[in-house]
Amino acid sequence: MVDGARLRRERVAESESRVAVSRPVTNISNMRIGRRHSDLRDRLANGKAAKANPEATSKTSAETQFICETLKNHWLFDETTAKAMAIIVQHMYRQAAKAGETIVKQGDKGNEFFLIQSGTCTIVVDGVRVGDELKTGGTFGELALFYECARTATVIAKEDCYFWVMEHIALRASLLHYHESVVQKNLDLLEKMPDFKDFIGSKELKRLAQILNPMRFEDGQYIIKQGEPGDIFYILEIGTAKVVINDFEKPKRLQVGDFFGEAALVTDQPRSASIVAEGPCVCVGLDRASFEEVLGPFDLFRGHVVNSPVVKKVRSMAVVVPSRIDLSAYSTRGVIGVGGFGIVTLRDGEEFGMVAVKEMKKALIVMNEMQDVIIREKEYMQQVHSRFVCNLYGTSADINSIYLITEYLPGGDMFDILMNYGALPESHLQFYIGCIVMALEAIHGEHIIYRDLKLENIVLDKNGYGKIVDFGLAKRVLDRTYTTCGSARYSAPEVLTGKGYGQSADLWSLGVVLFELAFGVSPFPDNCSEVELLRKVMAGAYTFPASPPVSPAFQQFTSGLLTKKPDYRLGVGYHAFENIFKHPWYFDSGFEWPLLRTMALKGPIIPDLDLDGSSQIDSMQYDQLSHHEFFSDYDRSKDPKVGWDEMF
Repeated sequence: MVDGARLRRERVAESESRVAVSRPVTNISNMRIGRRHSDLRDRLANGKAAKANPEATSKTSAETQFICETLKNHWLFDETTAKAMAIIVQHMYRQAAKAGETIVKQGDKGNEFFLIQSGTCTIVVDGVRVGDELKTGGTFGELALFYECARTATVIAKEDCYFWVMEHIALRASLLHYHESVVQKNLDLLEKMPDFKDFIGSKELKRLAQILNPMRFEDGQYIIKQGEPGDIFYILEIGTAKVVINDFEKPKRLQVGDFFGEAALVTDQPRSASIVAEGPCVCVGLDRASFEEVLGPFDLFRGHVVNSPVVKKVRSMAVVVPSRIDLSAYSTRGVIGVGGFGIVTLRDGEEFGMVAVKEMKKALIVMNEMQDVIIREKEYMQQVHSRFVCNLYGTSADINSIYLITEYLPGGDMFDILMNYGALPESHLQFYIGCIVMALEAIHGEHIIYRDLKLENIVLDKNGYGKIVDFGLAKRVLDRTYTTCGSARYSAPEVLTGKGYGQSADLWSLGVVLFELAFGVSPFPDNCSEVELLRKVMAGAYTFPASPPVSPAFQQFTSGLLTKKPDYRLGVGYHAFENIFKHPWYFDSGFEWPLLRTMALKGPIIPDLDLDGSSQIDSMQYDQLSHHEFFSDYDRSKDPKVGWDEMF
């Protein structure tokens, strides 16, 4: 059964995102404004990852051990490697508080996470003391490491206290620096291998570097053993190893950067030699299954040399100039939406018929410093050519506003469908998920991550086909990005951890959408504290409800999308979307992908329209528009990016 009350509450927090680019909010379930990757690089480059001086960040070995052991037992850091942990601890600084002092205050903005070294603190919410006291080893302020949001409680020192503090920007910068250094080290090792010399600088080799796994071996331990089957190849990262063939030890030792076992990627022959650790060793390795899953069979990989880098494709992409539309030729039928920067009206004209016109006030855009975001949204809508993405017909502008003129989608969004029809049968799910997959295939083909996939951003056209709308959070990324944005319960774990993410994050969100449409609830319901919601998402743990019953193939498909490790997620890797098209959930039912692609299938739910093609859903009341009138005047002299509106 659909939990209508809960879903309505969630939707209230997200209603504005349906028709306009977002503005900053404090509700974590709809946090859409993240910190920029460039900020991390700037802080790291300037040596400002922590605001404290060296004396404040210095630690004894006992203090370092205490911080490491405490963080390792915290859900946020339980998968952090020892090297990454060392970098994080390095940037934490000490802070003292006297008894009775307020450490953080409910409602204040904050970006620090606190670990109590000594002392006791109390928690107060809305003036009332709640929960147990926080003591040595206790932590608070986790949300600040994810989002720039208001404190949800006040924390007061009950006695003199000492803390270790981590700033959000320092954590992100630390993890960014660490993970990029690991990938670069792996990349340097791969580039020394003759089999990969033709791929230096390619996206494929970078992806291979990202999925190499570290493995530790003690002195005398066999890394590989002669005669045994093998499916892993190794690169020696730390230490030395000896080669033994037929019990005869070769005089030459394997050194850092040497690789072995690569035949395991292309043959089923048993190991031809033994490799034995000589002292403690660390290797990075890759098994054949992972290699083929992510990059395809080895021979195909060799034949898949990128003739020109992805960057060249993007740079050579023609700049599409949208047609400028004279809105005086269109009559206004009514207001169909209100957003953070303006309104959406339904208009009628001869050239395109019924259209949706999204008006955005320049003054509001400038006030929120969103000029570049608006330009990107327009550019992405122009460049993504798909029947399953809302079509941008053209643009317009006047003294105070800019306008996006798009196709009119009268069928309501998928949230409306879920509320009106309840949990959908699998045949309906296949159709709607298929529509989204078609859209994502086109979006990802332009090297764009959508980053805001949710029920409200999938809207039905007059024939009942789902289309993606609102590119306000989309971003072109050739490799990965580190910005935290989007709705928390739709965000992939890698988006929240700060380790960087790519297009695979959209496929996780697709899994959440599918789950919600099938069961009427989220796999990660937010009827809990904000910290607990983040914990659920990062753990990636969920269960399928007993009702309504679903097929094993559906469960396998959904679990494939909601796979915690992004490189093994369904739809990621060498075969990419082909793995979705050929998945048993679709294949065994005889689903007609070619008919869907050409929109030759009949939609499961056809919108109920008036004779003129407009929806019977009531237009919004004009009294909701009053707050936009206060920002009607655009002052060009106060715009630091003068000229941006000339793109419209």
